[in-house]
Amino acid sequence: MLKIQFTSMGYVGRAIYAENITINGTLVLDRTYLAASQVEILSDNDKGDGKPVDVEALVPAWLIKNKIQEYKNLTQDASQSEIAEIFSMAGING
Repeated sequence: MLKIQFTSMGYVGRAIYAENITINGTLVLDRTYLAASQVEILSDNDKGDGKPVDVEALVPAWLIKNKIQEYKNLTQDASQSEIAEIFSMAGING
């Protein structure tokens, strides 16, 4: 298990919407959804007022690895060949 810190913005279904996910004080993810069933909360400052909560928790290392890979896949730049293929499919001479 991996100890992480994050700001919980609340629950969405069975997931925790987490922002500013850090490990040992180093930001590893801006924001993501974490399956609540995979998060073991060690401590938080929840006052029951509906405001964001600072959380320290344990999660499986594979979960954070998958979330980082998912983020990379969503944000990677298209290669020039992919752009050319898209233009070709759209009938654009680029």
